[in-house]
Amino acid sequence: MRNFKKLEVWPEARKLVLEMHELATQLPSKEKFGLYSQITRCVISIPANIAKGTAKESTKDFIKFF
Repeated sequence: MRNFKKLEVWPEARKLVLEMHELATQLPSKEKFGLYSQITRCVISIPANIAKGTAKESTKDFIKFF
């Protein structure tokens, strides 16, 4: 099993999550429930897929999650 925390992309993905959450809080109030939810769920999936991909045994499966 690979260690996702050692990948160079891991801190960048986490930083992107924080930046997008901050930007999403600045959306107009009428967008708070629809677009805010969609943006935050989408950006959280990036580091989640990185972590999930590193748990895969084959290189093919590992790459698929990226």
